[in-house]
Amino acid sequence: AIIESLPAETRENPGVAVFLAEYAMRKDQPAVVTKNAVLAARSHTNIDRVRSMFPYLASREQWQCIADCGSPVAFNEFPCALIAVEANLRVNRAAAAAEILKSAMAKWPNEPRLLSSQYELAMRGAGDQWEGAFAANLKASLSRLDADHLATYISYSFRLARPSFS
Repeated sequence: AIIESLPAETRENPGVAVFLAEYAMRKDQPAVVTKNAVLAARSHTNIDRVRSMFPYLASREQWQCIADCGSPVAFNEFPCALIAVEANLRVNRAAAAAEILKSAMAKWPNEPRLLSSQYELAMRGAGDQWEGAFAANLKASLSRLDADHLATYISYSFRLARPSFS
């Protein structure tokens, strides 16, 4: 009741919006979280708090919201970066996905959980660099992949018409 009584300009303040989004997340109100997370993401001081909501937003398939919460601030948490890449791919923002992925690759090199995103960008024709990144990461990750993931990524190599990767 108190929150609803606040003037609209106060509710749209990024500092207030992040609180409202977090509160709505606890009450499982994805539409309210979505509205307020985008407002809160306007401020770099809130970005880590907004990104901490990405797993929740992804579980509710709020991909557009996640993509709309883009920021030039580097990711501190790998899972949030991976979710942001996925969200941008799902809403057809390949350039934004590529930028986040490049940053993630620099911060977390040879991370096998990046393979699917590297493959997706390579398949979308986003440049030979993604085929090369996929190949290098696959080679570096071979000893850390279980049989199911290894089979998947070898299949990806063939789909890229590059069986030499495998």
